[in-house]
Amino acid sequence: MSITAYSTTPSSIINRIRNGISRNEIRTWIFDRNGYMRYTVPQYQDIAWVHPSIQRNSVVFEIEYDDEDLNLGYYGIFYGRLIEILISHCFNIIDYIKIE
Repeated sequence: MSITAYSTTPSSIINRIRNGISRNEIRTWIFDRNGYMRYTVPQYQDIAWVHPSIQRNSVVFEIEYDDEDLNLGYYGIFYGRLIEILISHCFNIIDYIKIE
């Protein structure tokens, strides 16, 4: 499962998220040293992480995890919070969002 945010300037999506984190407007996410997005709420912080991949006209966000049994509830938590960020911080630079 992935979320794809389509934009004519896909790198600006990641820049806005990074800036929101650095300005403390996005308080529950960080980027780790590998460029993965980590949800920092204690009960979820070590369950999974989100890998953003900048494409030509989009950014693809995919959940990665160590546990083979990551249930759909966790997908809902991580992707729900991610969509909230995209709508709140990137709405005017995203053409549309696709969940696959």
